Amino acid sequence: YFPLDASGTKLDPAITGMNDDLAFMQAKVDSLTRQGIDSMTNGSRYHGHTLPTQPSSEYVVADTIEFLEPIPVSTNEIPRNPGIFRPDYRQILSRVNICDAVDQGRVSQVWLWGYHYGNLEPAESNMAMGIKSQPFWNYGSYGDVSNSEQIDDMPTCLNTYTLYNYNYGRQLGELLEDHGHHIESVMRFVELPLWETFVRPYGDPSTINRCGWTHSPPNTPSEYDWWNEADVQSDCEDWKPEGFGQVRTVDCHTWYGPTCLDNGGIEFKIWWMQNIPGLANQLLFRGGVLRNWWEFYEDFDAALALGKYLGVPPPVPVPGRWEAEAYKAGGEGIGYHDTTVGNTAGVGRFDDVDIELTADIQGGYYNVGWTDVGEWLAYDVDSQLPSGSRYTFTARVSSGVPGTKVFHVTVDGLDVTGPILFTDASGWQSWQDVQVTGIVLSSGPHELRVIMDTPGFGFNYFALTAESP
Repeated sequence: YFPLDASGTKLDPAITGMNDDLAFMQAKVDSLTRQGIDSMTNGSRYHGHTLPTQPSSEYVVADTIEFLEPIPVSTNEIPRNPGIFRPDYRQILSRVNICDAVDQGRVSQVWLWGYHYGNLEPAESNMAMGIKSQPFWNYGSYGDVSNSEQIDDMPTCLNTYTLYNYNYGRQLGELLEDHGHHIESVMRFVELPLWETFVRPYGDPSTINRCGWTHSPPNTPSEYDWWNEADVQSDCEDWKPEGFGQVRTVDCHTWYGPTCLDNGGIEFKIWWMQNIPGLANQLLFRGGVLRNWWEFYEDFDAALALGKYLGVPPPVPVPGRWEAEAYKAGGEGIGYHDTTVGNTAGVGRFDDVDIELTADIQGGYYNVGWTDVGEWLAYDVDSQLPSGSRYTFTARVSSGVPGTKVFHVTVDGLDVTGPILFTDASGWQSWQDVQVTGIVLSSGPHELRVIMDTPGFGFNYFALTAESP
């Protein structure tokens, strides 16, 4: 949004507080957008400060829309700033039919450039959780876990999207700060205790420090003090969720190099992000491997579909339903056995289980496919009913090959179903339920395995439902 003065060539200072030439500010916004994309991509490279790792997050600019007019102002007054209001995000986004772009998969983030002046204050980040993630909505009629007032002020689409509202009077450091705070807010929502072990303690010369947060590096308790030369002991570059990693002395030269700059903390914020557990982190936690935390930044709905956790999947409470791709952590021989190397479709989880996007009308985000004889998937379930209760097991299955498909289920190593058969071969996204009744469980935790006895079928989800006494 570039509101212009009477000349038609300069920003209107009465609205923006700036009187720069339009051409200058357009070029600045283009430059900062490119720098922001490069910095966020680089920031998502796990340990990219020392290793040539792949990024977890990559960008494609879907569209650029420019308005030579003031930003619409809402009636949403900021509680801590009486008389100051947020932009009218619902009007802004409805005008460009945001849900069309979001639900077609072309847009997951909106970068809105404007100004902070007068009675207008932009939100650093804002989120509209999609209908796909409705079970996780943190408010009754909508979901928003952004760094904002978390009010219902953006259109709700099928998919989740996030808006970042930048001030083009500022620089790259402030852009990265918006993203850093959003990452913090999302991680706190997903699993606060584990996130806190990544952040704290910081700025304490008497102990081993962790990684700090967007405002405060590991070497200072102060905020916005990214160029502080005080040194502390920290394991941030080798952070581990259990115990400590390799400890080293860190100060502002750790992220800046020879010269520490007062530049809005650009280098620190990138360094800090690069220590967030990312792609192929191989960090062990409670017998499993940490997932890629950037999944929640990159594709919030898909990440939640795999489970609301940063560490390892929690036991599934049953009676209940769970996704086939939500098998337990630990890798080959613990969470699964797969006869081929790599994930054929390359989505969901990054191990050897073959996962793809599902088109099942019964929901879910992914399904497991390309199954073969002897492969299996393991799940921790927790029976909430009294010992001796009987359950019906349901598997949502599909196949595109003829013949009889067979699998069975074990609980704690014992076969509880015998062969489960189906013959449908109408397509890989043609789904049906198969069921087995009379499964008896004791109260408490169990390991359930789904074991393939023939090849050529897929799973979307499983369920254990209580039978009548």
